[in-house]
Amino acid sequence: MARLLRGGRLLNYLSLRLRHPPRRGISDARTAAPSVDGRCCPGLFSLPGLHVPSDFPRLAQEALASCDDVRARLPSLTGTDVLYELDAISNSVCGVIDAAELCRSVHSSVEFREAADVAFATLSGYIQALNTDVDLYQSLRDAPGQMAPGERTEERDRMARLLRAEFERDGIHLPDCERAAVSAAQNRVTELETAFSSNIITRGRKHFVLPAADIGKIIPPHVLAEFGPEPGSPDHDRLVRDGPGEGAAVVSSDSQVVNTILKYCDSPSSRKEAWYHHNTSCPENIDVLEELIRCRHEAATLLGFESYSQRVLDDKMANSPGMVGDFLQNMSRASQKSARTEMAQMLNLKRRVEGVTADAVEPWDVPFYSGIIKSHTCDFESAELRPYLSTESVLEGVGELCRRLFGISLEEVPMEPGERWCDERHGVRKLELSHETEGLVGTIYLDLYPRPEKYVHSAHFSVQLGLTSRDGGTLRQLPIVALVCNFSSPPENGVSLLGHSEVEIFLHEFGHALHSLLSRTSFQHLSGTRAPIDFVEIPSHLFEYFANDVRSLNLFARHHSTGEPVPEELVKKLHRSKAMFQGTEVQTQVLYSKFDQNLFGVPTGASPSEIFSSLHHDMGIPHMEGTFWYSRFGHLVSYGAGYYGYLYDQVIAADIWETVFRKDPLGRASGEALRRELLVHGGARNPHKMLKNFLGRAPKVEPYFDALGILPGSK
Repeated sequence: MARLLRGGRLLNYLSLRLRHPPRRGISDARTAAPSVDGRCCPGLFSLPGLHVPSDFPRLAQEALASCDDVRARLPSLTGTDVLYELDAISNSVCGVIDAAELCRSVHSSVEFREAADVAFATLSGYIQALNTDVDLYQSLRDAPGQMAPGERTEERDRMARLLRAEFERDGIHLPDCERAAVSAAQNRVTELETAFSSNIITRGRKHFVLPAADIGKIIPPHVLAEFGPEPGSPDHDRLVRDGPGEGAAVVSSDSQVVNTILKYCDSPSSRKEAWYHHNTSCPENIDVLEELIRCRHEAATLLGFESYSQRVLDDKMANSPGMVGDFLQNMSRASQKSARTEMAQMLNLKRRVEGVTADAVEPWDVPFYSGIIKSHTCDFESAELRPYLSTESVLEGVGELCRRLFGISLEEVPMEPGERWCDERHGVRKLELSHETEGLVGTIYLDLYPRPEKYVHSAHFSVQLGLTSRDGGTLRQLPIVALVCNFSSPPENGVSLLGHSEVEIFLHEFGHALHSLLSRTSFQHLSGTRAPIDFVEIPSHLFEYFANDVRSLNLFARHHSTGEPVPEELVKKLHRSKAMFQGTEVQTQVLYSKFDQNLFGVPTGASPSEIFSSLHHDMGIPHMEGTFWYSRFGHLVSYGAGYYGYLYDQVIAADIWETVFRKDPLGRASGEALRRELLVHGGARNPHKMLKNFLGRAPKVEPYFDALGILPGSK
């Protein structure tokens, strides 16, 4: 997230939530591509037939034709066959639409991105037609009653129930005129979601100037250059024409750059300027968001829901706005006392540094003064860990972690030219994961460093999820995923060193990848991260713990030049530092979650800006009027009305760590239990039941606050 979650970026407006490619045997998938010099030549993302931009619209049309063939024969089928043929339709469409979603987010070629947009739009329109196909719905509605007792399984019953509910949430049961209105509203929602995400990638980067004396000592020149304006862009032309001015540095509004300034720059005016530009860099999305809110609400009310939030939460673990509201209010109460104490600490320090006239902590003050307090209290700077966290040692350590927990090895394999989506110098890599007895379990692509026109956050994208035979015995389709991050670029010919927070981000996304790769379901509709939005973040949050426990951290934290393990005392300082200002962090996450719920709840007439400002005021979180951070908050598209799930799953992951992994975080028994009880099932089982089987009880909140160091009396 997440992920930001990207491959878990489920197309929630779809009844079929179509995500994966046409059915084919594993051997077929590996031999269908053309040959170059006698060798098999895979296509983009190793998908066959995807070699040039024009392949995208062709593959989209082929997927439609394949689906239409299935639709034509569906009326003659009954029972279990109906479920699997509906899944085949979903699988065919997703073979193209998932690749298109990843391509338009990361490909360096504008021609490829535009072709992917065309394919995505074509298939999105087709999906809306599927979601309003009465014949499909009637076949599905009748299927459970046609199954023989021996055919019924928990997975098949869940598939039938979820598909029917999703069809009905898209209005299939309504009269023709009302169904047409819902379809029109949904189509407009899709267009707006696409525009919002595209604006963040293509228009969300702005450039401005700050005093070089403030910036040069905290950001290396090669990093500033990496985020510099593209030739031909308005910012580039303006800066070429006017010049940055003597003693000025050209700075980007990208998160990586601005976050560094906010944390380390001792000039309040430069921090304020950086904060302002970062939080006003995508004004194009203000109107897009307001229309998206209206259209989502219109579609939801046409379907009989009180709000878009109620529609989204209908099948989640927290299955109503009231339940989510209670959860968020309880989390806010529990962390409020700590947050107030932390704000007072920062204000006192600000007055000592800037003068007694300072009367408030501003948003650009929080990273700076919390960082100083952590550093002085714990005698720790996060930069001290960076020499121990080279990309290579982290990958080796993650491989060893997988071997110990699951008996799985990671092997980097060469990429064919046709698989790549950017120049080799940007460091895209390919890993194959193999189990000691089961063989190859799937592929992970790594795209770790920023470049122009690339998705600006960190995310897990599904390209192709696993699919077993009907009896679950044979893996028929290997999963392929991509982890997209934007870590600090290494200096030219230098060692790539990661910050500890970047390692946490990588392990978070890797947790999503394992959920995708280790899932074994006979329906791709229920595979991997295709689970409720407030369940799917549990594996990713859980894996962050492995970046903090010294026993697992020692697997990959070794000095890049000496090979020495990270000193244990340094890890203890890290723990003390991370325990600080957690009340403020929880309050901030609650604020974002409440903002999301308010936007997509029952309309109050307040604008997003008014809601955002009011929440900051009520919760005591600093805010700058006239800024619109939320215009670049992509989760409003991918997690609309579901962002609370991020915090919800943090609570559950903390309980799992304490109950299952704390005693022996590298134990094979713990890893196998995680795989057996959670990962393997994807979304094919009730998440409440899975968690109860895994923990032996329902999850509890105490381990979360204990891990944060928040006082028991404030729970």
